[in-house]
Formats: sequence, structure tokens, C-alpha cells
Amino acid sequence: MGPNIGTGAGYEWKTADKVAVYLEAQEGADLKAQIASAHGHMLDLMGFPADTSLLFLDLGAGAGAVSASVMSRHPRAKGILADMSSPMMQNGAEKLTPFTGRYSYVEYDMNSDEWPASMAGPFEAVVSARAIHHLSDERKGWIFQRAFEALTPGGAFANWDLFRQPDEPQKPEHPTATIEAQLVLLRAAGFVDVSCTHEVGHRAVFFGRKP
Repeated sequence: MGPNIGTGAGYEWKTADKVAVYLEAQEGADLKAQIASAHGHMLDLMGFPADTSLLFLDLGAGAGAVSASVMSRHPRAKGILADMSSPMMQNGAEKLTPFTGRYSYVEYDMNSDEWPASMAGPFEAVVSARAIHHLSDERKGWIFQRAFEALTPGGAFANWDLFRQPDEPQKPEHPTATIEAQLVLLRAAGFVDVSCTHEVGHRAVFFGRKP
């Protein structure tokens, strides 16, 4: 099993109050525009034609914001949404009503070494947003490796996430990685065409493709 299952960074998202405050904040006009821009950039990088019948995996899917963007652009896309927070998944079921029948949630803790069979793929795309940063660098690498293995050849991984500057200390309770560290981990997992783009504030889109 992974380290400290059930404790540490990220587990506050299991509480309904934390989730409610977070989702309310997502409704601000400025943040909604930032989210839409980042998601659009992720989809542009993946480069699939709009009518592609792609199957995708959303890691740390939360209430399904990234999945909604994928399914909106690709009307034939279907997704597996992985998250550990019951309140997040309950809210997602409401927000994703327009996509009923095109997705399913699976409960998954990214600190666990148990990779559910439903997440084995093969997928044409693996996406994530604002979720993987709370893992240790070692664990990030493990997740990137599992994502790589779950992809079809030519499949794409796109992750909009936090980064820290090289001169900022890495905090054990919130171990955000530098841009370079994340690129190194993606390459070590086997990804090619690795890049970091759409850098806005402390977030950027990290991308890689499976040969």
C-alpha cells in the first residue's frame, strides 16, 4: 500500500464542508475563464478530432470539470473519473447530468498502490487538473508511470497543475514540484514530446505522449 493512506495532504477533500466552499469559489467569473482557457489548451495539445470516439481517464476528477470539457468538445467521448472524495463525486453526479451514460466514477486514492481494473485502459487520453501536486515527487512519478501504461500508443497525457519556483522550499505537507522536476518525471515514465506550456501564475499545463 502507499504511504499514510487516509492522512496527509489531500485528505481534507473528503469533508463535505471543504468541498462546498471550494465548488462555490469555482463559480467566480475570473476563475471560470481561467479554467476554460486551461482546459481548452489541454484539449488543443491532445489534438484529437472532435468526432473521435475516445475513451479517457480523469485522475483526481473531483466534480468533473475537466471531464465535462473533454465530453463537450468530443461528443462521442466516454470517461472513467477517478476520485477519493465522496462529496466531490456526489456533486459531480449533479454537475455532469448532461453527460449521463457517458462516464462513470471509480473511487481511487492516488496514495494507494491498488490500481483498479476499470482504470487499466487502454485509454486514448489521461487528463488531470489541480490534483496530482499534493503527492510526493516519488508518488507523482508512480502515477505518471501508471498513466503511461494505461494509454494506447499515441495516447496523450495532459495535466493542468501547480508548480513551485526552484528557489521555493518544498513543503512536506504540500509537496508541489518544480516545472523541471515534473518534466523529468514524465520523461522517466516513458513519455515523449514532453512540455510545459500555458504558464499562468503558479499553474501550467504539463503534457506528454506515449510513443
